[in-house]
Amino acid sequence: MSPQRSEQQYRESLMRLIRELTDVARALKAFDEASASDPRSAVPPSVGLFPPTGVREVDVVANMFAVTLRVLTQHIERLRALVPQRREMPPTAQQATVLFCGLDDRTANVLAEEPKSAMETLSRYHALMAAVVKRHGGAFLPLGGASFLAVFGMEPGTEGGHALRACRSGMEMLAALDQLNAYQTRSRKPPVRCAIGIHTGDVLTGTMALDREPIFAVVGATVSLAMKVQGLAQGEIRPLFLSGATAQETGGAVKVESRRGITVRVGDVVLPIFSIMQSPPHVNYREMLDGMFGVVPVSREPEGGAEAHRS
Repeated sequence: MSPQRSEQQYRESLMRLIRELTDVARALKAFDEASASDPRSAVPPSVGLFPPTGVREVDVVANMFAVTLRVLTQHIERLRALVPQRREMPPTAQQATVLFCGLDDRTANVLAEEPKSAMETLSRYHALMAAVVKRHGGAFLPLGGASFLAVFGMEPGTEGGHALRACRSGMEMLAALDQLNAYQTRSRKPPVRCAIGIHTGDVLTGTMALDREPIFAVVGATVSLAMKVQGLAQGEIRPLFLSGATAQETGGAVKVESRRGITVRVGDVVLPIFSIMQSPPHVNYREMLDGMFGVVPVSREPEGGAEAHRS
């Protein structure tokens, strides 16, 4: 091959590579612009090997670019998998059942622990409670480290009325908390105590933008009333109260008893308070708790043992 032909072929190959890289640069620019507005939905460009040009030196450079871009896009995909998908909900006014759960005064000893240990306990508590709420089709909204809301009636396709599912979730929370405290005792940590209040009524739900991040919110008098009902349950042997509105909404599917002399006011209306009068459900969150505490008990009681049924 003549030197002139070799030089011309090299130039043509190099120009072809430049055109290929220009297309890649445009795709990367589009990805950068898309990720600036919504990093979760932006899709990185797919880059394969560049077509061979016939010039060894140019093909080596092209392959180096291709491998580098492929590693970059794979890394981006891994990072995207770690970022939760944005979920926006339109503003909606509807009836729902709100469960408010907060630590009671007897849990002050948890907060008095060494800071790292205290936060570890609260993290385990919240993870366990969130698992219970999710199991019953509720939306879990943490309120700081000591309390949370659970809203029932938001998820489509869930079976059973939202008031009934909220009550069953509350009972299961107390049973699951007994199992958590068994692990707390085994680890020489103080027990976690809480109180639960449930009320059914109208709420306003939807997402609010906070620094361009959607934050799910639920507001209304129903939330305030659930908090008031929770305050009345403080110190009870079974610290779970529900308002008369929730008791009526369950349609008798849960055995309840009126707490005479205990009421909550809604404007000019006084609502009676009820407690649930049936055995706590059998729960088994031991596998989850084993993972939390990093231990596997040497021996376990048969299912249905006393530990699983304490309330």
